[in-house]
Amino acid sequence: MIIILVALAVTIATHRYFYYNVAPADSSGGGGGGTDGGGSGTSEPDKVTDIPCPVTGIEDCERHGCRVMSDPELGGSARCFMRDDAFGYRYRHTTYGDREVNYSLTYDMTSDNPFADDVINNVRVQAVLITEDTLRLRAALRGPVLEESPLLLKPPAVDKAQLRYLIEANETRRGRARLRVLRSDNYVVMLDSWHLVMTEQFLQVVLPYSGEQLYGLGENGHEHINLAPGAGTLFSKRAGNYTTTSSPNYTVTSSGNVAIRTTGGILDLFFFVGSTPNHVVQLYQKLVGLPFMPPIWALGYQVWLKNYTSLNDVKSAMTSLDQSGVPKNPAIAADNMTEYAPYTTGLEGDVFVKKGSAPNVADPNAVLYAKVGVPLCSETASRMLCQRWIELGAFFPLALDFRMDKTRADAQSLMTIALEAIQMRYQLLPVLYTLFFRVSMAGGTVVRPLFFE
Repeated sequence: MIIILVALAVTIATHRYFYYNVAPADSSGGGGGGTDGGGSGTSEPDKVTDIPCPVTGIEDCERHGCRVMSDPELGGSARCFMRDDAFGYRYRHTTYGDREVNYSLTYDMTSDNPFADDVINNVRVQAVLITEDTLRLRAALRGPVLEESPLLLKPPAVDKAQLRYLIEANETRRGRARLRVLRSDNYVVMLDSWHLVMTEQFLQVVLPYSGEQLYGLGENGHEHINLAPGAGTLFSKRAGNYTTTSSPNYTVTSSGNVAIRTTGGILDLFFFVGSTPNHVVQLYQKLVGLPFMPPIWALGYQVWLKNYTSLNDVKSAMTSLDQSGVPKNPAIAADNMTEYAPYTTGLEGDVFVKKGSAPNVADPNAVLYAKVGVPLCSETASRMLCQRWIELGAFFPLALDFRMDKTRADAQSLMTIALEAIQMRYQLLPVLYTLFFRVSMAGGTVVRPLFFE
């Protein structure tokens, strides 16, 4: 069974990307009858009963047009959810270009929902044919698009007879606009705009996914490669200067839907319709740029020297590495900045994150970060854990060893145990270098889940 991935992007000032699994290739599109009825010969999607309603409390639920229901994920306690028919637009007119279709929508004033006071009444939805495999769909306030990804300024010609996706524009029984994007080979539904919400400070689109496979929502800690129902934010794990005018987040529901939400900007979705997961990754990378080709020395075994207060200490550590036969490409010594005010005041204020984790290594490969790995060992890890840690991490694209911290009494014995794994890495270095060369030329991944194979 081939698993088909579709990648989308939400343009919210910083243009972050995530990957969204639609369905196995042998699935069929469509859905069961919803409360709004069917239109133009297509059935409505299933009821979306588990999209949370953005209200402050249960007491405000009914007043804002939402419904109170029990939530299995919270032990059956009451929670406020949106109604299936809570939001809608009507078509005004449609215009066609050489490689684009523009839909002009007007808010359905009969809708009863919590966004009525802040709604964007006039919305433009633009479908742009990027290539035969890639579709761009933008939903924004009617007028010039202020936030836009500068991609493919001179796109190649598109053979419309070879498109791998279909765009359906019809109406529901209530007369509301309904826009769907489907695969042309098996009619799997990739987008159904039945639950499009457009306001000045809140945007939402609900995406259906058939089956149980959902992979790669941006940089979130999770135990398994397949995401379970729940909520999370996109690309917000790392500390630093994360500047954005919006706050993208997602909710995966148990009914087979993904709600993408943001507090502003526009909705800018990219659909990459591939035959295999790796093909989808290649389509995405060819649009935004291929992964970089690192120098071969950067793929060597890297040693991080920390808690060394003088140059003599660093020289002594380097001598110890040389005598033990441990390669070092390179050895990195961290500055000891004990007098640096942010470090001292930060420790006093207990503001630093102390919980470290490696949520995944495979996910970043799908979004151009091929040279990834995890720090190996730590000051507090047991000897056996540190040994296994090094033996595994020695074969990651990035192998960065922390075990040389001088506070570890067993650093010398660990060095001897791990040396065999490190030497094998160097024997396989031509293979790793070739993998990086291939992805830098044609796209793809260096390390990936087994279902990619």
